[in-house]
Amino acid sequence: MRWSVCLLAALIGPHLASSARAADPPVKLVPPPKQVQWSPVAPIELTGRTPVIVLGEKATEPEQYAAERLQSMVARRFGQTWPIIREEATQTQSPVAILLGQRSTHRWLDRICQEGHIELSESSPGHDGYVIAMPESGGHTVILVGGSNPRGVIYGQDTLFQLLQRTEHGPALARAAIRDWPSVPWRGRPQTSLNNYFREGELDCYLTARVNWIDLREGIYAVDPGTPLDKERISQVIREAKRRGLLTYAVVNCGVSADQYDPILDMYREFIQLGADGLWLSFDDKGPGEEPEELVFEALELGRQHGITGPRIMINPPKGSYQTIADESNKDFNRKIMAIPGMEHALWTWTCSPTPEALAQARSIGLKARLGWWHNWTRPFCGFTYIRDKHITTTGRAYMEVPAMREGWNRPSYELLADGGDTTDMVMPWGGNSWGQYYLMPVMGWWAWDPAQHEWNATRGRIYDLVFGPDQVAAAMEFDDTLIRVRRLFRFPWQANEWEPNCPARLKKREDAPNARAMLKQLERLQARIAEQASAQTLIDPGQMRQVYLDPMLTEVRTGMACTEAQYPEDWWPEHQRRILTAVHAGQLDEADRLIAEVRDRLLAEVQQIAGSHANLALTEPYVNWWTSRAKLTARQWQEMMAARRAMIDPKIAEFSYYVYVVDRMLEGVDSPPLRWGTGGAAQQNRVLAKILPMEHEQFWGKWVGGIHRTPAREVTAFWMGRDGTGTVGSYSELPVELPISGQRDSLGLLFFLAGHNREWLGLATVPNRWGGYRYLQVLWDDMLLWEVDVGVQRTRGEWFMVPLPAIPEDIEVLTLRLRVEDRREPGLDAMIFVSPMYLLEMTR
Repeated sequence: MRWSVCLLAALIGPHLASSARAADPPVKLVPPPKQVQWSPVAPIELTGRTPVIVLGEKATEPEQYAAERLQSMVARRFGQTWPIIREEATQTQSPVAILLGQRSTHRWLDRICQEGHIELSESSPGHDGYVIAMPESGGHTVILVGGSNPRGVIYGQDTLFQLLQRTEHGPALARAAIRDWPSVPWRGRPQTSLNNYFREGELDCYLTARVNWIDLREGIYAVDPGTPLDKERISQVIREAKRRGLLTYAVVNCGVSADQYDPILDMYREFIQLGADGLWLSFDDKGPGEEPEELVFEALELGRQHGITGPRIMINPPKGSYQTIADESNKDFNRKIMAIPGMEHALWTWTCSPTPEALAQARSIGLKARLGWWHNWTRPFCGFTYIRDKHITTTGRAYMEVPAMREGWNRPSYELLADGGDTTDMVMPWGGNSWGQYYLMPVMGWWAWDPAQHEWNATRGRIYDLVFGPDQVAAAMEFDDTLIRVRRLFRFPWQANEWEPNCPARLKKREDAPNARAMLKQLERLQARIAEQASAQTLIDPGQMRQVYLDPMLTEVRTGMACTEAQYPEDWWPEHQRRILTAVHAGQLDEADRLIAEVRDRLLAEVQQIAGSHANLALTEPYVNWWTSRAKLTARQWQEMMAARRAMIDPKIAEFSYYVYVVDRMLEGVDSPPLRWGTGGAAQQNRVLAKILPMEHEQFWGKWVGGIHRTPAREVTAFWMGRDGTGTVGSYSELPVELPISGQRDSLGLLFFLAGHNREWLGLATVPNRWGGYRYLQVLWDDMLLWEVDVGVQRTRGEWFMVPLPAIPEDIEVLTLRLRVEDRREPGLDAMIFVSPMYLLEMTR
């Protein structure tokens, strides 16, 4: 692509000769253009010289939209109204003319391109590309924004708007020559409902984010064949999309039986008649269907009849085949479908990160295009007012900081994604509808425009500028950074079950309260500072800005402050529960009732205080009810509860063995203890002093359940976390082990067998040792850790372990140990752990 000094002079005006010596760029452009040359000449003053926006005689709808968008943004930010006129009416207009259009639609723009040797065509800068030039023409100061296609004009005016600066005299336009085009050609925003496109400013946000396609689904898994189409609503969406140059994809559920194939094709025909631009073959979580090759072949043929080929065809492979590319999942679905002529140039949506390695896999099965990236994003963890994507505040909306793209499946870093411009033909997010779209879509769209030049803080800065205004950027960035820091001091709710309620956010350490309080007060000050000028400076609807972004900021902060000040039972109750259960297990029910009564008033007072201070959270009422019920339990009821927990073990293990993994296989090695462990080459023996099972006096907190699993063949200890629970930090179950001590007290060891299964598959993706580092099995003597092992590591066939004991004092006849499983990270999913009886050995030395 030519980029000569002569051309630059034509683009930017007569003062370019020294432009290479210009200082730092006068403005930060986001996304950064591929080619930009700044002029050292003073900006074009616009005070008293109101520009006119000039459209060509043959201006398309997207070009008209570009003009209206620029006009409205300038009016909101600078208080000027720039008239929009057609080129034949320019003789009596302002000396500053902004030409928006394509060479084929705008004669004046075309003439300047010819005279200035400006390359502007469908091939240069290319798909969705644009140029910005600032020559003199016929006594006019001309700002030329030319697109390679209609969308390019829209993207070009967005960059032009960023060139506008506020000066003491009024607005001025920084002089620059720009050529730009996207690295990732297709950038989409599918939705779960057509109604979402009509939310305030929704489609305008997409164009600002450089999105160029949407879909026409109604529902999570596309439109089911045979479902009556809401043709009026679909037509509305298509009209609004075409006005903005957005392509629309008809998306139908294709993971069905073969008798539904004709209804699918009929539905695609209906969509085409309504004006859809592309066909999306959605298999997704519905599966591959009965004869997918037949359906895809027919859909491609239908597309060809209407000029819908190449990237106008999109496919979402079925579960198992959308996570991986070149494996044999779903009967080799990807490879078989890729072999159908035409599919090698289609857009394929895979969820793996778009790395060179992933592209190489796609090439190996025949893809001629580049990767399509379906990014399940955003997938936030938790805040004070939300759990993942679910808002838990009952008063308005939750607030989440601008999320980086790592906050999604596979957690890709920007370093990993820097090659995306070389590997990726399409990118789209799936999710995020709970959040303000200006915090989401620009993050992905601007990355996709040029991954190699992507700057995270510049991206955030422009988002804050759009939402709150330029004077609030620093405060908004500090707000989000401080919010992230203060949240690190807290534990957050995840998933409740009958053994553990969803506690609102609480401090990991109470001693961090002053630090948390100080940061939250600073956040409140920052929110107030942002609020002072945000309504006057925002570029979005002020009401939307307050409702979706500004007010939720304050709700998040005040909820965080309430969480800081609250006294939660979780901070002290688990230790007191240990005392209650010790008395219950000893049969000392009167003592247990005394212990319960001793703290009942405190417990009820704390949860009632939380009921008031956390009234804005949906989880507060069930949380208060759970604790109120706990406070009212008698010792007898605790005894019955523990019996019920013990009774759960065998049925749950039978269910696990039937549906997940055969328990007998896990325990095949349990009856063959390596009793000569550590005896070396001599014919020596270790002496078995005892074979002991734990007592069924369980102590617990959280979702783990522990007990003894008995069959006619054997007895083993079992720890279980079910599918209705997710492990949280501090969740544990433990059982006491009473060892009768004999033999040489400085030569004792415990020998036992350990088998464990963790759910390593999510969807159809299996990750070995996915939960490594999440949960541990321990042997403790009082508070002294004797041994531990990571039971997040899969041990489905079991393993024997030897735990050397320290020298046991002579006055100890029975050594009481604790066998404990606990969670260290969250959220860990369901698991089953088995431990054999413990062999107390006198070791040969």
